[in-house]
Amino acid sequence: MRIKQDYVSDQFHQIYFEISSVEMDNIFADVYEENADLVNSREELLIEAVKEKIEFEIVADEIESLDVYIIGPKMVKYLTKIEKGRSLLGIAQFCILPDNVDLELPTYVPTKFLKITVTNEDVTKTINQILLKQGYFQTISDNEVTRDAVVTYNLLYKKEDFLINTIKDQTFDMTSENFDIDGEKFVGKHVGDIIDLDEDEIKVEAKITKIEIKEVMPITEEIVKKLHFSRVASIEGFHKKVKDTLEFGKLLDVIVYYLTEFIIQNKQLTFDNYVTDFYQRFAHNLDLTSDKVEYTLGVQRMLIIEYLSSIIDMKNDNDRVKHINKVEDEQILAHLLDGDEIYFEESFFDRRVQELKILNYCLEEKIIDIQI
Repeated sequence: MRIKQDYVSDQFHQIYFEISSVEMDNIFADVYEENADLVNSREELLIEAVKEKIEFEIVADEIESLDVYIIGPKMVKYLTKIEKGRSLLGIAQFCILPDNVDLELPTYVPTKFLKITVTNEDVTKTINQILLKQGYFQTISDNEVTRDAVVTYNLLYKKEDFLINTIKDQTFDMTSENFDIDGEKFVGKHVGDIIDLDEDEIKVEAKITKIEIKEVMPITEEIVKKLHFSRVASIEGFHKKVKDTLEFGKLLDVIVYYLTEFIIQNKQLTFDNYVTDFYQRFAHNLDLTSDKVEYTLGVQRMLIIEYLSSIIDMKNDNDRVKHINKVEDEQILAHLLDGDEIYFEESFFDRRVQELKILNYCLEEKIIDIQI
């Protein structure tokens, strides 16, 4: 693989890369070997797997070996078609840490801003959410559809007054993120009510046959052990672990917000047009452009966190990150609340580690005076 660096600005960098036809053949062969299920699949699935290998292994390794400090995500653009037996040209773009950059932090963060309170009610609500998500509940009949209900209904397909077909015993959990059905149409309805779901040439209706609500089971030590939350075995210990984890997460959020706001308000850092344009394109690719002002501020905070974390890394020879177990507890709690998968799970953890480095630095420098 050949690359050519383009030093666009002191905050932004890109490389042009060329992968030879022989190397492309090897990449395709590796993908076939690593993903046997793709051999007879649709071509677009194979190409996606090849792109992943190129971007997250081959190009990523080249970028890591450069003499620049990479900040944030990377974007890869292909200039030629990805094909077996043909060379490939592309561009990889990313932000970098400017040379000799330094950011001034406040001399002291007032303790009054760091008084975090998580009530017993908050803890109970969180535990109930965990129990519901993990299936520790029973359903009981109810009279009216609420936003917490599980609705059973029959789907009716009609052409004018003629019933074409009926599909019985469909269920809809009002708490789920099912965008195929407008849950608001069900709210306040009762058994026997008919809701219009869609009407074109064929009219689609839902006739409610049963309404239930989920009732959380009382938490027991057996349930606690099955949840596997940081080796906690007792109900009391589970409550404390949830409370401590929620408090730590809120504390870290407050500290990071205070520090990033301090840097923004003091106008210590200005991001050039290349960086701004890069993140606007990145947001467009992820469909995050609904609130431009909020997104722009979020990008500024994210970059400040990246800059601070990188500067601290360069100043501190010790790779050990104190209190990493608390971030791990946050991740486990997120798993329990959100199910088996978390969107951007690795990014969530990496960002929290960066924020933790900033917290540890502030503790060491006495900028923050609290017990963790």
